[in-house]
Amino acid sequence: MKLNNKLNYVSKFKYFMIIPIVIVLASIVIGAIFNLNFDYDFRKVDNFSVKFNTTVTESEYDALEESISGILDKQGFKQYRLERIGSGAQNAILVKIPNDNGSFDSAIDEVKVIIEDKLLSVTDSISTSVVVTTSETGYSHPKNVTNLILYSTLSIVCIILFMFLYNVIRYNLASAYSIALSILLEVAMLFSSMVLFRIPFNYYFVVPFIVMITTTIINTTYINNYIKNTLTLDSYAKTTNSSRVEEATCKTFKLISCYTLMIMAVVLSVMFFGGPSLIYLGLAIVVGLIISAFVSLFFNTSLWSFWYRKDKDSVLKRRILAEQKKQDIKDGKAKPVDDKIVV
Repeated sequence: MKLNNKLNYVSKFKYFMIIPIVIVLASIVIGAIFNLNFDYDFRKVDNFSVKFNTTVTESEYDALEESISGILDKQGFKQYRLERIGSGAQNAILVKIPNDNGSFDSAIDEVKVIIEDKLLSVTDSISTSVVVTTSETGYSHPKNVTNLILYSTLSIVCIILFMFLYNVIRYNLASAYSIALSILLEVAMLFSSMVLFRIPFNYYFVVPFIVMITTTIINTTYINNYIKNTLTLDSYAKTTNSSRVEEATCKTFKLISCYTLMIMAVVLSVMFFGGPSLIYLGLAIVVGLIISAFVSLFFNTSLWSFWYRKDKDSVLKRRILAEQKKQDIKDGKAKPVDDKIVV
């Protein structure tokens, strides 16, 4: 079989590694300056609803939201979130404002009065039957992030251990080390990317990591199966490790890319039908899928090519021996082993 000698990416492994190194280092700098970008789930948030006491149309809803945003901006609120709640005459806009140390308590009371007094005057094309009132200010406490991080870390460690043992049994030790380090690298890359690109960490931030790791497991298993099938073929007897994985990458690249893009398309189509939290979650998943494809196709296979030694592959030796015994039985050179116990 003809090998692709043009795609010599294994020899350029050190250049590929510049990407994760730059991402991690840049995230350390950004994180040290701006800290982690926690979403509202992990912050104290004050909220109140702006009620209209009548049914408003979609266009009126849009105009009211725009006016409320303008009032909040003018009053110096840089972070806030607007969500539509209720229906019919009970509809309203819920205003969420991060208030971590209580510094906005008086400012929130003031802006509620301004919204009641001036909202309709700064909103064109709104019927006079709309009566604006605001609710009492409520608040939500930040959720416990410590336990979430602890359980998430334990889950990732368990996945790494399971995949290490699975690859040792099914493939070889080189594959086991490669998948373990690949998962660790992509976890570091996704975490760093979220810090670097200021993707907020919400209560469901572990989901992108699970999706990314799952896709990597599928990708690497598919690639390893292809490589495994070439180890005993005579036509590959003199094939180098780098040529072997480069061909495996060429053969699997299209399928892995296609289904990765399909998942990304589904995520992108769904994320815009939800609130900001869902958008941030979908964005993190998309970044994780890109990282998964990069790690699976280039990092994992490169590590395998560096570490794999065919003469030390005990799994392959047992496999060859078992295949040879089957062939000898088929050719009549050996008799099948009778497992029955004669008493």
